[in-house]
Amino acid sequence: MKVALCLLLCIGINLSILAQNNLEITDKTMELMLENQEQMPDQSDLELNLMELNSKKINLNTVDFKELRQLNFLTTKDIDAILHHREKYGLFLSKYELQAIAGLTEATAKKLAAYVSLEELKQLDQSTLKDLLKEGGNEIIFQSERIFQTKKAYLIPGYYAGSANQLSIRYRFSCRDKLRFGFSLEKDAGEKWGSLGDFQSLHVVYKGKGLLQQFAMGDFQANLGMGLNLGSSLFNGKSALVFQSHYMASGIKPYRSLNETGFLRGGAICLKKQNFHLIFLASAAPISALVQTDTINQLDRISSINQSGLHRTQTELSKKNEAIHELMALNLAYEGKKFDLGFVVKKEAQIASNSILGSENLRSIFLTNRSLNLGAYSAVLLKNCLVSSEVSGFINQKLAGIISVIVPLHSKLDLSVIYRNYPSTISQSYSNAWSALSSIGNEKGMYWALIFKPKKEHQFSFYTDRFYSKSPRYQNAFPSANFDYFIDYVYTPSKLFSGELRFKNSIQSKDLSIENSITKQQGTEHKIQVRFHCRYQFQENLNYQFRMEYICFKNTEEQTLNGTLIFHHLSFHPKGKKYSFQTRLESFNIEDYAARIVVLETDIPFSYTQVQLNKTGTRIYLLASYSLAKHSSFSMRFTHSYYPNEPTIGSAYEQVQGNKLSEIKIQFRSSF
Repeated sequence: MKVALCLLLCIGINLSILAQNNLEITDKTMELMLENQEQMPDQSDLELNLMELNSKKINLNTVDFKELRQLNFLTTKDIDAILHHREKYGLFLSKYELQAIAGLTEATAKKLAAYVSLEELKQLDQSTLKDLLKEGGNEIIFQSERIFQTKKAYLIPGYYAGSANQLSIRYRFSCRDKLRFGFSLEKDAGEKWGSLGDFQSLHVVYKGKGLLQQFAMGDFQANLGMGLNLGSSLFNGKSALVFQSHYMASGIKPYRSLNETGFLRGGAICLKKQNFHLIFLASAAPISALVQTDTINQLDRISSINQSGLHRTQTELSKKNEAIHELMALNLAYEGKKFDLGFVVKKEAQIASNSILGSENLRSIFLTNRSLNLGAYSAVLLKNCLVSSEVSGFINQKLAGIISVIVPLHSKLDLSVIYRNYPSTISQSYSNAWSALSSIGNEKGMYWALIFKPKKEHQFSFYTDRFYSKSPRYQNAFPSANFDYFIDYVYTPSKLFSGELRFKNSIQSKDLSIENSITKQQGTEHKIQVRFHCRYQFQENLNYQFRMEYICFKNTEEQTLNGTLIFHHLSFHPKGKKYSFQTRLESFNIEDYAARIVVLETDIPFSYTQVQLNKTGTRIYLLASYSLAKHSSFSMRFTHSYYPNEPTIGSAYEQVQGNKLSEIKIQFRSSF
């Protein structure tokens, strides 16, 4: 009976479910996750995680609830339906069987097919370290980019230390998910390459069996629970994936990005005994900061921190790696099939010294009452309902907390609720829990989200969020309130066409300018965003996208500012050919920076472009790739922006004379 069912599905279902381009699936998922973000996460790590899930594949016949939670597009109801289907009908025989799972939409099954495999149960992996080194694969990536026009800073002899070229070299070795190591060397435009670039990163992560679960050395990332206590690479926030905020993860990951902030540098170890996990980590990551000496108290103090990662001018170079961010953490957790519970003890401090073994750094390590943070997190699955929570706080200070619930109300309707309360006293550099603002702290609010699927070709997504800041923050000297809601409708009548209509409305409290308020009263800023987007698959290898977007912004002075965008996007991936290309033409008219439109553009692998369109102009780009050999490829991206009414582009020392700006990126990748 099971075999007959699979044969019927194979005959009756369009083979395009398995013929999708993996890179396109990754791009689509990332775009949904990154949209509506106030602060961009580490995108290299995000793409690599999605690509690794795509390449290593989750085994449908052995996967559990926790592994499926790694796929953010799956709801708890979807996961429960998959596991229930396997329990009722036995092991999966074909990916086409995903279409037969009760409660799983065709669109979800199509996405899931790219990330899963079908394998029989295997015996315990007995691979030794020598076997892993022999079995693993290598990858090396060379990349360079440059703006054709000359910026003002390069016209001043010696103002920038290096050339206008951005250069990077990345090497990675990986063997399944057991062993990974690699290094990165990079310099940004204006920086000097030196002997090993301006920025260097090295990582080694080993996943063992038995008592030793994980070992990491060098640059790494650590995620615990929902990220409130520790989440250096977790991605949580409001996006077009309205249930995305319920992502929980525990463990250590290698750091493989070229971002020069936000990583841990040191070592970590994870031990496991039955369902209990113990993680210990210690980090002393460099900080680019200005260190000043207090001659009265004979202490060095950090007066400013450079978060940009740029070291071009003498001032920026003088701050490079002049301080250390110290972090030590201990995590004890119990992980069951439907219940997780963890406790965290953490201590962190910023030390005005660039020496790990300096006296001030060593004194900070042994002073246990300095910046000691305690926290706990939990997650429980009650039938189809997932309840997650986490608390964190310093000794003798208010606790920060977050709780989230996903409830399947109906076979076609799901509800998500998040309540968070982050007092202004909370300030943790590696916290990355769900937040509407750009950083953890000074926020209290309630978030509601719904996903409604009346029929397989229709899907409605909705969220509303009301949050408050009790203490002063940027552009607010008094307590402020914020409210926004988001509605998204996707219509997919066939595999060849999909249309999307989106509406977002946000209201924020902002202080009135001094010119308009002697008593510093508050007003409101109102922003409306409307988008229409459609995709059409002309052929299996030819895809067209069209978007119209409109933003209406009303500031505290009741002045209305508008912004519009239209783009056409064409993707050509001929099957069996060595080449492919994508091109896009964007036309925009933005009356003011407050009405700017943010666009995520397709880029070469592990490189990203998020453009904030402003003023009036056009922008075009061409992305092409060519397979030089079986395991080597060359990619190039050329962009050209034209602002007909502007005599210059940019400001200060980044200014370019003229109204045109062109840029090229090239990348060579080789696997062996």
